[in-house]
Amino acid sequence: MAIYGPRLPRFVHKQGYQSYVKNLCVNFQASRSAAFTSNPMPILQIIPPANMYAVASDHDYLAKHPEEMIIDSLLNVTQISAQERDQIERSTRGQAQSNNWSRQRGLH
Repeated sequence: MAIYGPRLPRFVHKQGYQSYVKNLCVNFQASRSAAFTSNPMPILQIIPPANMYAVASDHDYLAKHPEEMIIDSLLNVTQISAQERDQIERSTRGQAQSNNWSRQRGLH
């Protein structure tokens, strides 16, 4: 009885092969455009998510913590002027009834 296996015999039980495939899949998914990230590869369902506390602690060679980099680059929180801050505050009063408040929070 023949059993089909997609791997070549030299890759069966090869040390580190599982990590290689896992990294290949994760990196491929990360490189895809945002339009495709909502439909990930099924194999990614068996890979647990990263420990974000470990990521923040492990990358001590960076100039800033990953959280600070996100705040600075994506959220633009530390780079707004006092006038912009006051204008956003005025325009988002009423919060739940304000479309602008939802936009600022990334809910829309």
